[in-house]
Amino acid sequence: MKIKKSVFVLVLFALVLVPGKIYSASTNLGTNSIGFIRADKTGKYMFISDQNSNNVIVYSVSGKNVVKRIDIGAKPSRMDVNYEGSFLYVGSSTLAGITIININDLTITGIITTSLPVFDIVCGRSGRAYYTVLFSGSGWEPIYILDLNSKTDVTSFGFLYSGLGSAPIMVLSPDKNLLFAGQRGISPPSGVIFDISSDAPVTKGSIETQGSKSIGVSPDGRIVYTSGAKLLALDTISLSNIQSLTVGPDFAILPANGNIYAASGNSIVVINPVTYEKTNTLTMPVTPDQMAFSGDNDWLFCFSGTSLYYFYIGAGVHVAKQEGSLTVIGGANGYVNPSKNEAAQFRYKTSDAGTVTFKVYTLNGELVRTISTAGSGGTTLNNIYYDCKGEDGATLASGIYIVKAEGPGLSLVKKIAIIK
Repeated sequence: MKIKKSVFVLVLFALVLVPGKIYSASTNLGTNSIGFIRADKTGKYMFISDQNSNNVIVYSVSGKNVVKRIDIGAKPSRMDVNYEGSFLYVGSSTLAGITIININDLTITGIITTSLPVFDIVCGRSGRAYYTVLFSGSGWEPIYILDLNSKTDVTSFGFLYSGLGSAPIMVLSPDKNLLFAGQRGISPPSGVIFDISSDAPVTKGSIETQGSKSIGVSPDGRIVYTSGAKLLALDTISLSNIQSLTVGPDFAILPANGNIYAASGNSIVVINPVTYEKTNTLTMPVTPDQMAFSGDNDWLFCFSGTSLYYFYIGAGVHVAKQEGSLTVIGGANGYVNPSKNEAAQFRYKTSDAGTVTFKVYTLNGELVRTISTAGSGGTTLNNIYYDCKGEDGATLASGIYIVKAEGPGLSLVKKIAIIK
């Protein structure tokens, strides 16, 4: 009798996340002048500004190697990915313009001309970006609002110190309604908060910051920045520093849970975003600088010397808030007979029409499959079938896996067991 080989899917509703093994290694980038690191939104690439060669280095997160060096013809400064995740906008300390790079094919698609070299740029709600410029001497310049569709300035606001080497650095709140600009070249250093919910920004207030080498924002909206050997947290409502820790010079915030990973000597300390207690330490052979997480929250990258160091965090399986509706059924029709269970069915609802992404992880947090589909919104129940295979097309080994679903009004994690 011929026995049919099949896959049995068992749905597990209780979720206990097992942290992945943390280890480190490095890649020599062949340069010692890295200005900034930025991730794409999918977890595929890290973009690195190399100020020695006028290149934007494109680094593969999965391959741990440089896949391309894009020459922008000038020294790249800070950069950001647009709201949709399709383009990278690169400032330059020597070019009066913003270089546009298509993330899909890694080619330059154009340059937006500006009045002065652009030091920092952050992308806000769909179609908008904000940038600061470098003044040739000691001067003051506004923050510019850029329409990414027409590639023209909409307006400008605020006047901040923009002397050479001291232009403001910026960060946006999670909802893209607030902008914090840290001024570094004046005495005393200060930070200014603007309400940018419309194209007529309003100044909410300012605070003495003691300087700001690095800047970030936690999922709850607190501004985090470093000054000298201190890391400080700023409450944007009371406009007061609420925490101060002796770490630095750089840090990165894990979007999945808000944990702060901060440089501290030849190590990286993990800081709880609620209690601000140090909960873990990652050992480094050197002092880390220029830190950033991959777009899927799985890898922490930091630069030192000529090398890019990376740590596997495996946090991509986390979600900050569980919401929405997702049911996972073993088999195309929910049969219990293992011979008919060659796929898992995901049933889900979204609050609005839009893209829905399902990511399948091992319990160690390794991403093995990504599926993008659509949600119709409202009360409609959507269905998609997962064939229990990895990205290479091979059926996954027997074991327990984590399914993470994200879409409009949908942010859930469940576990399934796949048995061959």
